[in-house]
Amino acid sequence: MTSQSKICAVVVTYNRIELLKLCIESLKKQTRSLDEILIINNSSTDGTEEWLEKQKDLIFITQENTGGAGGFHTGIKTAYEKGFDWIWCMDDDSMPFPATLYTLLKYSKKKYAAVCPLVIDLKNNMIADQRGYLNKGFIKLYSLQSAININDILYKAEIDIDLTSFVGPLINTAAVKSIGLPKNEYFIHNDDMEYSLRLRQFGNIMLIPSAKIIHKAEGDSEIISIHFMGKTLYRKSFQQYWIKYYTLRNFFATLKLHYPNEISAYLSIVLTTLKELIQIILFDSYKLKRIRIVLVAMYDGITNRFDRKLNIVKEIMYSKQK
Repeated sequence: MTSQSKICAVVVTYNRIELLKLCIESLKKQTRSLDEILIINNSSTDGTEEWLEKQKDLIFITQENTGGAGGFHTGIKTAYEKGFDWIWCMDDDSMPFPATLYTLLKYSKKKYAAVCPLVIDLKNNMIADQRGYLNKGFIKLYSLQSAININDILYKAEIDIDLTSFVGPLINTAAVKSIGLPKNEYFIHNDDMEYSLRLRQFGNIMLIPSAKIIHKAEGDSEIISIHFMGKTLYRKSFQQYWIKYYTLRNFFATLKLHYPNEISAYLSIVLTTLKELIQIILFDSYKLKRIRIVLVAMYDGITNRFDRKLNIVKEIMYSKQK
């Protein structure tokens, strides 16, 4: 790709001002300078907006908290309308290496929908769930994604993948013109998977292992570890179980929308729901309310209902619960 390409970085943030500062610092240190850094602030309450107002070299938009999906919808839409050639997306807890953008551009082609860096943690370990292939199995539980072969990471300069998170993909605006924007109604979880499947309709999504980005995701203190029959299961606390509604609803809706085998899609929905219900019955507190959340998520995913806002989901959780 020529050096004349205009590139905008889109960073979505919510209440993580210190991580946001580190992310922006890493963007400013790119050996290939960005033409614009655009911050989508999902109504942070930690002083983010006040700090952004003092930064003369940043563009920012503060909007209602519409989750990561709504943030990337606004960011990609804005960058596209400004006429950029490529849009570099990431969350506020991302830190690309100084040469990451330069390396991605070396491999970018007009026919590619996106080129992506390898996502690693602070110890330089690959974070496997950030990139992958479409699961070709007849049954899919919880995820559409299957893992990348580690040997491909070690020995290939480019890897043609199907799915990418929004941690670091450099998206071709020609693809945005063709397939549209991320679904802001997804709010959080699986919005990136759904968008990946549409990006693939335009062209290849290429993983470039020599380009790296750190994802400084903080550990989830609300996760409960349960040891059962020699395995470790991870369950969300009741206070955070509202997230499961969006995870499941969006997964089910994406299955219905994109998977060509309708029987497989519905069977996967039913079996995923049954597995979650069994785990609730065996391991969780507030069983009836969690069961209701799962069943509502299944109904909404199947019927493409996306009008339940976060406050409504939480009302479903807490009403009549003892």
